Parts: sequence; C-alpha cells; structure tokens
Amino acid sequence: MTKSEGANSRGPLVVVPWVDNMKLLAMLGVLSFHFFLFFSERAATPAALVSSWKDVFLVPFQLGWQGNELFFAASGFGLALSRMRQARAWPAFIATRAWRIYLPYWTTISLIFAYQVVMHAVGSWDVPYVTPTSPREWFANVFLVNLRGTNYLSTHHWFLFTLIPLYILFPLFFRLCERTRLVALIILLAIQIVVVKSGIDFGPFGAIMSLTYWMGSFAVGILLGIYTWKDQIGTARFLNRMWPAGVLLWLAGTVGSFSPTYRSFVDPVLCAGALLCIYQLAKLRWSLPWLNSFSFEIYLVHMPFVGFYRHFFGFVKGPLWLIYPFYLISTVMLSWVVHIVVVGVMGIFNEALEKRRAASGIASG
Repeated sequence: MTKSEGANSRGPLVVVPWVDNMKLLAMLGVLSFHFFLFFSERAATPAALVSSWKDVFLVPFQLGWQGNELFFAASGFGLALSRMRQARAWPAFIATRAWRIYLPYWTTISLIFAYQVVMHAVGSWDVPYVTPTSPREWFANVFLVNLRGTNYLSTHHWFLFTLIPLYILFPLFFRLCERTRLVALIILLAIQIVVVKSGIDFGPFGAIMSLTYWMGSFAVGILLGIYTWKDQIGTARFLNRMWPAGVLLWLAGTVGSFSPTYRSFVDPVLCAGALLCIYQLAKLRWSLPWLNSFSFEIYLVHMPFVGFYRHFFGFVKGPLWLIYPFYLISTVMLSWVVHIVVVGVMGIFNEALEKRRAASGIASG
C-alpha cells in the first residue's frame, strides 16, 4: 500500500489503496504502449485514433505512454504524504528516497550487463544496453546525471534521469505547493512555457529541459498528497465527483499532445485529466500488492531486455492476442528475479548497518 513511513513520525499512518492501483494501471499502459510499437506505427493525428473500430480498440495501446504522467504524479504523491508525516531533515529524507531508486537501478544494470556478456559469449546479437565509451558516460549512467551528449545505457531509462532531479528539488516543489496550492500549477506551467519557448541554453545540462515537461505532473501528485493528508475522505469525494472535468481535461491534453504548438506544455492538464479518469477504476475494490511490490523493477526491466523479446517478435508476427500476454508475463517474471536480488542485497546492507549501529552503541557505552 502507498503510505508514509519511517521514524520521527508526527501523525497516523495513512493508507491509500487506490494510488497503488493507479500505479499498476499506469505501468500496464506504458508496457502496452511499448508492445504496440513493436507491431504498429503511432497515430499522427487525433482523428487517426478513431478512424476505424480497430483503431478505437488500440487507443489504450496508442496512448499508453500517458502512464508516465501518472508515474510522476504517484511519485510526487508518495513523497508528499511521507513528508507530511515525517519530521526528519530534508537531506536525510531525500537520501532515503533516492536509495530506493539507486539500489534497484544498480542491481538491474549489473544483471543486464551480465546477461549481455553471456549473450556475447554464445554469439548472440542481443544487446540490451549500449555500452558507455568514456568515463563521462559511465559517470552519467551510473549516477543518473543528465549530461548533454551522453549515450545512455537504454533510452528508456530517461525517466530516471528526470526523477532524480525531481527528488532533489522536491523540497522546493513541496513548499511551493503547500503555500500556494493550485496556484503552484499555474506557476510551474508558466515556467515550462518560458523555458520551452525561450530556447535557453543550459550548457552541459541542456538535457535538464526534460525536467520542465514533467514537473507539472509531479506537482499534481504533491498537491494531491497534501490534500489527502489534510482530509482523505473529502479528497476522495472530490476526485469521485470530478470525473466529467477529468474527461474534458484528458481530451484537451490528448489533442494538444499531437500539436507542435501545444505538445510541450500540455503535461499538467493531461496528468490531471488522466488521474481523475483513472481514479474511477483505481478506487474499486481490487489490489495486487505482490505485483505492486516490484512495479519499479518492471519499469526498469521491460525495455532493456528488448533483445530477449525480439527472439519472439522478430520471427513471430501473430497471433498478437497470444504474444501480448506472453510479453506481460515474461516481463513480470524477469522483474521478479531482479526484485528478489534487490531484496537480498538490501537485506545484506541493512544487516551490516544494524551491526555497525550495535557496535557503535557498545563502544559509546
């Protein structure tokens, strides 16, 4: 369940089941979108989405990328809810949360590189990762620093290079949202428009512009976390009755995403609309806690192992109704293996930390 955690708490434990369900639906959307790209081309216009009954059926696959909006919103929500409950200092708080990104990430890239070495040894052409060619690229990839001109292990890991700066800047976003509430979204949207339209050169950190595309979605989640902490029942009631507005916002954001003029700054609108719509499914009485426990690993694994899937997708074109569940199930299996390793490594680190604390206590005593 999504909940606040940790020591030095200053309030009751808040459990929000629908957020976990939203994360799973967002994940399914992203995986479905990437599956769709193996076999079809993206629609060039909104009209192409509904040009036939087949196209209408494929809309969830075509627009599955919008799950990214919900991913960043869920990240902001979880951080805000935890921050409202915990009284620890900002640096320690951010360090704890960042560790939950880096450890699964480092475990994943280690396992995938090991797989890549084995594939190379047996003469296979599977190359899940593009190997860095300079210390600068290794540094950027290992520590998720978004440096311009860097070749990344996997282009799909772009969301991590955006998530880390959002984590670092979370205190600023949180205070802005806490003090100005909905006005924060207007401020962030204005910043996004200025940055995108001005063509400001950020030098070696030029790739940080991608941060502006997603900070609005991140802030939507932060605001929702703040409101949920203040009044969980009232917030749920608000979300429940706002679905008509959500449909309108989602339609406006989706249509705008096809426009060269508006696609650069429709994210907050699209996120708010998608969240209000998805809430109607996420609030229902269902949950998959086991799957949710390693949803982050699923995000990490499902695209870098594209070589594994090509063995099937490259030679088998159908039936898609059978290949699609195979894709989902195999992704879950691979991700679960990674998760087991992550849990094991984390257990080793925690045990070593406890021993160190115990030794320090004995020494000071």
